[in-house]
Amino acid sequence: MRMKWLPAGIGLFLVGMSVVSFADERVYEQAEFPHEICGTWTDIHGGRTLEITPRAVDGDLLDGMYDVAGGGVQGAVKAVLLHEGQPVTEKIGWNVMSPNYKILVYGNQVYCRLTGKHFESVDGIYLGMEMREVRRLYGEPDCEDGRFPYQSWSYVKEGVSVYFYGGIVDGIRINKGSRKTFDRSGLNADSSRDSYAAYYKAGGPMNEFFTAGEDESEYISLYEDRVCLGSGPY
Repeated sequence: MRMKWLPAGIGLFLVGMSVVSFADERVYEQAEFPHEICGTWTDIHGGRTLEITPRAVDGDLLDGMYDVAGGGVQGAVKAVLLHEGQPVTEKIGWNVMSPNYKILVYGNQVYCRLTGKHFESVDGIYLGMEMREVRRLYGEPDCEDGRFPYQSWSYVKEGVSVYFYGGIVDGIRINKGSRKTFDRSGLNADSSRDSYAAYYKAGGPMNEFFTAGEDESEYISLYEDRVCLGSGPY
């Protein structure tokens, strides 16, 4: 199972809150969206846009939120919005940890800010790449797992798994024994810790994390049976 680090930060957007009961859920009134997701978003096809302010989405005022998870740079929430005066609930999730790619899932619609910039990659697959581009490079996966927006593709022969959030690459795993390597360093899951320490800057308090890139926006996590690349520690 894929484990992803979720930073604490619910307090970042439950400002001056009061709590009421709504549909057997805890609804936080007087809440705000975190500033990290405010602004204009464009859908993955570059067409439709979405405008988020601290207290509204496309002009629909935020009346409250519940099922709050995470916060700040990565999280999810069910937001109660007032559309033409009537309450409408929308599920919103986001991952804006990386400066190179930011993903927001509004209902079943994916919005993103992609720069195409990256430091490391595996056979040309990099963080922030679209799912269709992975299919073009690697073909159909041997195994698909998860459900939208969290999905993963496994290529058994290659010993590689690719993880997606909202159809955007959010993690890459190389299994021990795989001949696949990171494109820049040439290292893989069979490489020694010293080899990683010599090429990447050490970082992170758990396992063996090494940042990749000048802005330290990519993490390489070493385990006994695999090595993972992601926008945060795995």
